[in-house]
Amino acid sequence: MQVRDGLKEIAYGKWEGETSETVNRDYHDDYVRWLTYPALEFTY
Repeated sequence: MQVRDGLKEIAYGKWEGETSETVNRDYHDDYVRWLTYPALEFTY
């Protein structure tokens, strides 16, 4: 394993700790948008 500077943990906001199934059900439009454009920042 190599430690790389500049990488940091991703915070998932309201999605933190939820399964993908739950996020898809409760935040469907945002979830689909995130799957399509994962590098964009969204307000969850």
